[in-house]
Amino acid sequence: MPGGPLAAWETRWAKVVEQFTPGTETQKVIMGVLDGVALHGDDLIAGWKAYLSVYPEQLAEASVRHYLRFFPLWERTERLESRDAKLFYHQMLVEASQNLLGVLAGLNRRYYSTFQFKRMRRFVDRLRVAPEHLADRLDALFMLDPADAGIELERLVTETVALVETHMPTVDTASVRRLIGERQRPWTAESLRSDVVRLLGIQ
Repeated sequence: MPGGPLAAWETRWAKVVEQFTPGTETQKVIMGVLDGVALHGDDLIAGWKAYLSVYPEQLAEASVRHYLRFFPLWERTERLESRDAKLFYHQMLVEASQNLLGVLAGLNRRYYSTFQFKRMRRFVDRLRVAPEHLADRLDALFMLDPADAGIELERLVTETVALVETHMPTVDTASVRRLIGERQRPWTAESLRSDVVRLLGIQ
């Protein structure tokens, strides 16, 4: 039916696989189509699967660029603890974990959406390129005390950036690289300016 709900979904899929749009909930639907079992309309759904199963290289790079951003919890956990910022801390930990998976999804040419993300271990098991013991380490982030969680997050980011540099060298990792190894310093006018420049990636 022209203009019907099926055509609307096909239009949304095209924005992902033909226009290379990363970071949308549409990718969750695509994951469902590829993993699902047809109960009706086998030929139609087989055509969808064939169309969606070709993961474009341009989408892979767009996804890595989209998710390659991390708030450096490792350099400011002490300050967050002293400022009653537990909600913000957990928000940044969740976002960092989601972004790690997003970068790795792009490197592995796999569709990914943060929306209602479930079955993490099954997803991670399908990643050929990933830090070792990734699922266990992501789970552990939420069990560790903030200082140790920040250090482990920094390790995961470091390993993931190295994978990007090895498997997708066209992506510029400098903005993340400059955050690795940094630690909070006493504030001065110059250090504040330096932090703003570094976090925003400006000159």
